[in-house]
This record gives sequence, structure tokens and C-alpha cells, in this order.
Amino acid sequence: MLANTPAVPATDPVLKDETVGAEAITGRAGFFRGRGPGATARAVFTSSAPSAPPDPFTLATLPVGRRLLGATSAAEFDRALAELATAWTSAGYGDARIRDDGPLDPDPLGVPPRDGLPEEDCLGMDDCGECQVHREPEPTRWAWYRYAFDDGQVLCFLPRAYHATVHADAWNTIHLSAEVPSRVELTPAGRTYGESYLATAALDLPALAVWIMGELTTLGRSDFSPIWPHVRYGAVVDTTFGEITLCLYGVDGEDPAVIRRAFREIESVVRAHNWWNQTVLDDWRFKFSDHVVPDDAVVEYRRRGRFPGTVTLVD
Repeated sequence: MLANTPAVPATDPVLKDETVGAEAITGRAGFFRGRGPGATARAVFTSSAPSAPPDPFTLATLPVGRRLLGATSAAEFDRALAELATAWTSAGYGDARIRDDGPLDPDPLGVPPRDGLPEEDCLGMDDCGECQVHREPEPTRWAWYRYAFDDGQVLCFLPRAYHATVHADAWNTIHLSAEVPSRVELTPAGRTYGESYLATAALDLPALAVWIMGELTTLGRSDFSPIWPHVRYGAVVDTTFGEITLCLYGVDGEDPAVIRRAFREIESVVRAHNWWNQTVLDDWRFKFSDHVVPDDAVVEYRRRGRFPGTVTLVD
């Protein structure tokens, strides 16, 4: 499932590598088969100033890089990786080492598991230097890009040192546009999509709010729904924070038990159009809240232009 999540290119910082003490290194990437403790390291790429780091945006500028990022089999991944290593060094980006040629130097250590969060096996001792969490020295801990062929696709783990977005410290699926140079779009791999997401994926939040209000109005006409036929809806959409607030008119005085059942169904309808992520907790399509407008506040709401059937935009 692909979502149109804006891709944020790396800022190309010079990251000190404490292993070799080299200031000129602009980035490193490890390439793996699989994720987590059972993964097999296949290659290590290093970029040197003034070259860009081996992020997916840079790899996609090379034809063989696009083949690697779009690989759908392990054999295709391995072939493209060997060709990319040659192209990487030939183009002057930096150094590339393949596992088939001998031990990898520097050692890529490990690759994060599927949930992106390494397990501490040192009983919580700070910086023990031995466990999966602490054996990479600061500031390079998880600072490498990681690519893994897993589940029939290539995924990318972006270090937060380069990407302060929902894509950081998490696995992402990679989509390449057809044009050349390819536009790279990243989608957090841990997302779960609601069952109605595809039906409204192309809508912006104001249009989605209209859709949801219409869906709830239709449900109110059903004899099998606890949603009331007489209740009317308005919405406030905060385009800056990506939040929809649903305002309900005419709920005052309803039976509390019916209110609870109705709101459970409203939440179910809304959730069906959203996405959420168990790994990246601030990754969602939109935030949602509801607000029952008291009968004695309706006049004030109307004075502010917030009528039933309208969407008010705030930013």
C-alpha cells in the first residue's frame, strides 16, 4: 500500500565516524538480506566529501541504483548490488565493499528488526558497549543508512541524524516514479490502513471531512445503526496540525447508553479512512476529535459561522 507521503531528502551533514576518525566521510550504508538478528550483511558503501550520502535519493540517480531499489527477488537484489558497487566507486561517490570479496570493513554490525527498535540484552546497563543497542559508538549509533531485501521488496532504514521526520528510525518502503530522474517516495512500512482508506486517499482533509459527515448522515437513516437520524454535523479542520474536529448538533438530552454506542460507530467510520503506525506513534493521516455542541451554544456557533453542514478551516 502506497501513500503519497512527501519524501524529505537528506541534508548531507558531515558525520564524524569514531571508528576511523575521518571527518571527510559524508555517509555510510549497509545492505542486508533480511532484518533483525537473522539478517545477512551483503555490502557496505561509504561516501566521501563532497559526494552526497548513500541515501535512496542519491541511489535513484543511477540506473543500477533504481534497479536495486525496485528489486523483487533476492537474486535480482544481489545482481544489482554488485553492479551498483562498481558504479558507486567508478562515479567517484566513495568506496563500496561486497561480502563476496571478503570481510566487510567497516563492519556494518547489525540491522534493525522489523519494528525498527533494537532489543537491549545488557539488562539496561548504560553504554555497555556489547549489546545490540550500545555496541555502536555515539554519534554513529544507527547513523548508517540500512537497506534490506525482505518480504519480496527493498526497504530502507533512515537514520534520524539525517531525517527528522516520520521516516526516521523506521523502515520505509520505496516507490520510484516512472520519469527520469525518478522521484523517490517513502512510506513507513509499519503503517496499517483503514478499510476505506483507498476510497478517500486522493482527498485532502476538508474534502475528507465532508465525506465523513455524509457517511454519518447516511448511517443515521439506517434502522441498524445507533447513529441518530436527527443529528447534524459540522467540522473544523486544522490544516497545520492535520486534525479534523467533528461537531455534533442535537445530541443534548439523548440516552447515555445510546450516545456511547453511537460514538463507537462514529469512531469506527472515521478510523476506516485513517492510517496508524504501531512503531512510529506520530505517523497518521489525520488526528481526530469530536465535540458535542450544547443546545445553548448553537447561537454562538452560528454567530462564528460554524453551521451544521459546513467545514471551517483553521491554520
